[in-house]
Amino acid sequence: MSSHINGFPVYKRSKSGITSKEILDICIGGNVSDDKVCARVPAGITESGIFIVDLQAVCYKDLTVDDNGVYGSHSSPSEDFQVFFDDLGNISAVEKINKNDKETISEIQTTRSHFIVRKQYSWPGKDKNFRRLIAKVEHEEKFLQFAIVQYTVNMTSDEAKMLFANPENSRKRGRPSEPKLRTKPSVLWRMREMGSKSSAKQIINNIHREVGGVVSISSPSDIPKDRQQVYNQLRKVEGRKKSRSTGPAKSPDITKLLSLQQAGRFVRDVSLGARSKKNGEMRAAASTFAGTDTTIGWIKRFCCPGSTQAAVAGVDMTYKLGPFYLTTVTFPNPMFVYKNNVNKHPTTLAAVMTSVTKEKRDYEYFARSLKSEGIESLMYGTDGECALESGFESVYPIAESPAHNNIHLRCFDHAKGDILTKLKELKVCETERNKIQREILGSEFGGKRVKGLVDCENETEFEELYVNKEVHWPEEFKEWMATTKGRHRSMKTTLKLCMLKPTRIAAGLGNPPNKWDNQRTESLNNVIKEAAENQVTDQASIHETLESEVFQQQENEYVKAIYRMGEYRLAPEFEKFSVTPSVWTQKTPEQQREHVKKVFKAPANTSSSNQVTPSKRLSITFEDCEVTSVAARMLSQIWHEAEIILSYNKVIDLGGGVYCVTEFGNSVNVTVKGNSHNCKCRNFQSTAGLCSHVLAVADTMGTLAALLEKFNTKTNKASSILNANISKRAGEKPKEKKKRKGQNNVEQIPILEEIERPDNDIDCQKPLAFTEIWHNTNKFQVVFTKECTSKAQKCESCKVEFARGGVVCIPQDIAICHMERYFYPKKDANGKTTYEPTWKREIARFYCVKKECILRRHPYFWKGMVEVQDDVRQNLKEGHKKLLKEALHLSI
Repeated sequence: MSSHINGFPVYKRSKSGITSKEILDICIGGNVSDDKVCARVPAGITESGIFIVDLQAVCYKDLTVDDNGVYGSHSSPSEDFQVFFDDLGNISAVEKINKNDKETISEIQTTRSHFIVRKQYSWPGKDKNFRRLIAKVEHEEKFLQFAIVQYTVNMTSDEAKMLFANPENSRKRGRPSEPKLRTKPSVLWRMREMGSKSSAKQIINNIHREVGGVVSISSPSDIPKDRQQVYNQLRKVEGRKKSRSTGPAKSPDITKLLSLQQAGRFVRDVSLGARSKKNGEMRAAASTFAGTDTTIGWIKRFCCPGSTQAAVAGVDMTYKLGPFYLTTVTFPNPMFVYKNNVNKHPTTLAAVMTSVTKEKRDYEYFARSLKSEGIESLMYGTDGECALESGFESVYPIAESPAHNNIHLRCFDHAKGDILTKLKELKVCETERNKIQREILGSEFGGKRVKGLVDCENETEFEELYVNKEVHWPEEFKEWMATTKGRHRSMKTTLKLCMLKPTRIAAGLGNPPNKWDNQRTESLNNVIKEAAENQVTDQASIHETLESEVFQQQENEYVKAIYRMGEYRLAPEFEKFSVTPSVWTQKTPEQQREHVKKVFKAPANTSSSNQVTPSKRLSITFEDCEVTSVAARMLSQIWHEAEIILSYNKVIDLGGGVYCVTEFGNSVNVTVKGNSHNCKCRNFQSTAGLCSHVLAVADTMGTLAALLEKFNTKTNKASSILNANISKRAGEKPKEKKKRKGQNNVEQIPILEEIERPDNDIDCQKPLAFTEIWHNTNKFQVVFTKECTSKAQKCESCKVEFARGGVVCIPQDIAICHMERYFYPKKDANGKTTYEPTWKREIARFYCVKKECILRRHPYFWKGMVEVQDDVRQNLKEGHKKLLKEALHLSI
C-alpha cells in the first residue's frame, strides 16, 4: 500500500480513532522519521489516514484549510493530562485530570508535567461518514512541534467530493456547484500586513510572487480569492492611507527603453525620432509598442472579421500619466466569463503604445506595429478622435472595396454626446434634442432594440429614410451632419460606414445587433492609472508597471479561472478545459504550464449540447408535453439538454431525496420531496419549476408524466418568476460605491427583437373624449380618391385639394374617409339662417394620409381606429403601403 495519499506522507492508514495517549506519544516523544512528517497542510484528502504536520513549517491556524471545502459542523473538546517521564526522558506514565478537579489542575500548572490535548472534530453538514480530527498538544501556553490530522472516511472518494460540492456550499446561481474553498489565515494576515502601504492589486501580485506564481501553486488556499476578499481584509487595517499625490514630469530614459526592448518579454518595438517644440527647437522623442505573445495572439484570433468567437478591439488614448500619451487596445475576452454571470466577459488589455504626440503618424505607427505581428485584418472601434481614426484607417482601411476586410465601429455613446451637444448649441429644447438623437441612433432596453437610422438594412434604405427624417431637423444641424470640418469624415458618412446594422452584424454583435461603445476601454484606462498609483511617471517606467501590475495580473486571473479560483471562470464553450483545484494541485509544475498553454491556444468547444445528437430520449416528447407557459424555443432547448444528460452523463442518487446530475464535467443537485422537485439553476428560476436537470431526474425515477401534469396545473407561475428575481435588498439604500467613468466587464444583453419607436400620438390608445359633433367611434377608412370623385375634393382639416385628373401618381391617390355628423343650414320663421347639428345623419369627410390632419379634428385618434377593406387592400401598391407605414405606422 502506498505510503502517500494525494502526494502527502501518511503516518498510518486507519479508520479507528487515534487515542490521546498516542497523540501525546507522538507530539511529546517526537520519535517520528522525517519521511512521515508533512511540511504542508494535507490537502484534498478523501481517504482514511493519519498525518503528522510540522508546526515549525506550517502556521497552526492553517491546519483547518484543507482544500476540501467548508465543514458545516464542529466540536472542540480539550483534555488535561499529567505526564511522567523516566530518567531517559521517555514517557513513563500518563494520567488524565478531571476538569472539575480545579485544585489538582492549579497544582500541576506550576510544574512542567502539565499538558493539554486540544482537539477539533469537523464534518460537513449532518453526514458523519466523513470526519476530520485536528489534534495539538499545548505546554506552557505554546504548541509542541507536531500536530496530528486524521481523516475517517466511510464512503468512496467520489462520494466524498460530491459531499463538498453541494450547492449549499456555493453562493452562485445558474452555474455548476463548486466547493467553497477557504483562504489560509496566514495569507489573510499577510494581506493586512501589506495593506498599510499597498493597493489591493499590488497585494495580490506580491502574494502571487511569494508563492512562485499562480501556475505552480501547491494549494489554491495559498493565494487570495479575488480583490473583494482583499478589500474586506483592508477594512480591518487602521490608519490605512491612500496616496494620490503627483510629482514633476519625468523625461524618458531612452537607454532603459532600449534595454526593455532587448529583453523581449513585453516591449516589442521602440521607434526613435524627433519632434519640434513650440519655440522651434528639436527634441528626441520615442514611440513604443508593447504587448505579450498571449494577448497579441488573442487579438489575431478573436478580433479579426469572420472569427467564430468575435470580439471588437477598442482603441483609446489616455492622459495624465506623464509627459507622454498612452493608447490601449482592449477587447472582451470570449474565453472567460465572470464567475457570477456567464453573460459578462472580462476586459483584456492586449497592446499599448506610448508617444509624445497624438498625431496621425503616431496612431499609424501603432496600427503598423499590430500588422507587423501578423494581424492582417482587424475589427476595431474608436470614439471619433480624428487623428486616431485616420491613422488606423491608413493601415486597416474600410473602403467599400471587398479587398479591404476590416471593420471600423464608432462608439454609440460618443456619437450620442456629439449630437446632443450640437443640438444644445443650437438652442433646441431638451425634448426635441432627445427625439432627434433617438431617430438617428435608436435605443436598447431589456433585450429589445428600438430602431433608428442606424438600423436600416442597407445604405439605400438609409438614404431614403434619412431624407424623410432630416426634413424636421434644424438647418444648421443638417449642415453639421454633412460637414467634415474637424472630423475624419462627416457624421452622416460615419453612420453609414461604421454604425449601420450590417456592419455591426459582421462585427459579431448579434443579429439583430447590439450597439458598440468603448466603456471597457475607458475603464481600463482608469485601471492603468491606479496601477501607477496615480503618480506621474516616465515613458520607460510605465512599461514595467504595465507588465507587472496589469498584464501579468490579468494573466494570473485567467490561469486561476482554469482551476475555478479567482474572479473569472472559463466560458461554457471552453468549459471542457476546466479542472478542480484539487486536480490542479496534483499536477506537476510542467503539467500545469502545459495545461495553461493548451487552454490559452484552445479552440472553442464545437461539440456543445446544441450540436450533439442524443442517443436516449425522454419518455415524453417535447411535442406531447402540453407545456404552454414556457416559450417554445426555450422549452425545446431544455428538452434537448435533458436528453443529452440521459445520453452522455449521469444521474446519481445521493440518498435522502437528493440526486446529483452531472453535465460537461460539472454537477448540479436536484432535491426531491414527494412530488416536488427543486433545482438552483437559472432555467429552473426563470420557468418557475422546469429545467433539464429536473426533467432528467424525473425521467430516471419514472415520474416525468406526474411532474409535467403538476407543472401544467400550477398557478401563479408569473408571480414565482418575478419574485425569484427580486433582490433581497430591493428598496434599500445601495451599499455599492459610486461607479467610476466607464464600466468594466459590461454585461451586454443580446438583442432578441427589433421594434419601431412608439409614437405617443397615434401608437397608443387614448380616452375617447368627444367634444365636437363630428367625434364618434366610427372607423377611419382608407379609400381611393378616384372612387369618390364627387365627394373627395379636399382635406377637411388642412383644406388642401386632393390630386385629380386623368392620371394621379401613386401614392397620392388615397385618402382617409370618416363618417361623421355635421352642421346643416336651417331657416327660422323670420327667414334667418342658422346652422344646426344633425342628430343621426352622417356624411363622409376626407383627410390627407397624415396624422397631423386627422389629430387636428380628432384628438382621440390612434392607428387602431384605421380600417382597410379587403377590396382596397387588394389594390394597394408598394407605394401605398410605404406611405401608410410611415405616416400612420400601419403594416399592411
